[in-house]
Amino acid sequence: MENFSGKSVKSVYQDFYVKVLSKNLTCIIINSVDNEIEEKSKTCKHSQKVNFLQVVTKMKNRICLFFYRSSDEVKKIVNSLQECFYKLSEGERKGRKFPRNFDNKTSKFSFEYKNSA
Repeated sequence: MENFSGKSVKSVYQDFYVKVLSKNLTCIIINSVDNEIEEKSKTCKHSQKVNFLQVVTKMKNRICLFFYRSSDEVKKIVNSLQECFYKLSEGERKGRKFPRNFDNKTSKFSFEYKNSA
């Protein structure tokens, strides 16, 4: 969330609200697939869970289509996303912990905003 597309307060608010909207839409579609994933986990060794990072990556390029396509096309897009999310479910391995190293502060984020020439 540290990378913003502009320097103004308005652009920071826009980036924040777009992120909230995209995650909410993603969670709505994930919740519609939860029953099938629970059925899938009954036949697997580990309980199944959707890989949220991969799901957000798949949603990123399709969110704008929800606003520009007809309702029939949006239904097709949502159905294809549901099938994709079902395939992206993975076994959840409990008890795995890998501590993160927060001491390395040398890497800095690049600023996405480009000044006009």
